Amino acid sequence: MIVWINGPFGVGKTTLAKALAVRPGGPRVVDPERVGDVLKWFVWPVWRGDFQLLRAWRLAVVVELALADRLRRGGTVLVPLSVLRPSFARAFVTRLRRLGISVVHITLDADPAILRHRIANDQVEAQAADWRLKHIDVYLAARDELATLGPLVRTHGRTATEVLSEVEDLIAHAQAHLGRQL
Repeated sequence: MIVWINGPFGVGKTTLAKALAVRPGGPRVVDPERVGDVLKWFVWPVWRGDFQLLRAWRLAVVVELALADRLRRGGTVLVPLSVLRPSFARAFVTRLRRLGISVVHITLDADPAILRHRIANDQVEAQAADWRLKHIDVYLAARDELATLGPLVRTHGRTATEVLSEVEDLIAHAQAHLGRQL
């Protein structure tokens, strides 16, 4: 089963995935941005845009996630990745399901002021702050449509433990329907 943790930059996708992954028997975290990093190496001399716009990246991500799902043999694969174009997110979910892979799409949500604060104070990805800040409005425009793909989990006004617990419950509910363990 694949659990796609989507949402705006700075909402806590990676932090949540790391917290879930350290649980005993926890899921494997797969970061499709690595595919983008490799692809950039090949196309950067002629193209410098968002790698998510490249069809090759989107196809490679489906292949990578399908392989990760097969290697987990019934375990859970976490994908903490912002895909803020609803048509792209929907295509990922649809393609993976057509391959017989169960997909749970969870969108983490936070107040824009909180996102701006987190991004401005992020020391790990400080060089990407402008990019991330510009995409807050992109996320806000897409939020309702992304929420049609699966649960929307609000993070503002809640502790990390509360958000973690809600996401664990969502995963457990999905696994109960599949007869799988985290």
